[in-house]
Amino acid sequence: MFYRTPVLRHKRASSIVALTQATGKVACPLFSPFSSLEENQPYPRGGLESPLPPEAIEEKFRANAAIAIAREKAEEIVSMVRDLEDLPKIETLADLLAP
Repeated sequence: MFYRTPVLRHKRASSIVALTQATGKVACPLFSPFSSLEENQPYPRGGLESPLPPEAIEEKFRANAAIAIAREKAEEIVSMVRDLEDLPKIETLADLLAP
């Protein structure tokens, strides 16, 4: 549908973002409700075929972790993994990852 009000346009855009994240396909409304542009992403972001820089991996982790854990806990996990080589005990990270 083509929405003229900003709130409904925002809801439409949110649906497109959710579709993009779930399917790996990008759909964009153009000038009418019947026209769209679609792009296929054959490999998952962050996989061997489509690597991401560390900052993008952290952002992807935060987005996925937000479903299950608090933001503060996710940030603590990101910080520990970033400095994994200097972590005195791996149990510290394991405790954070436990449900």
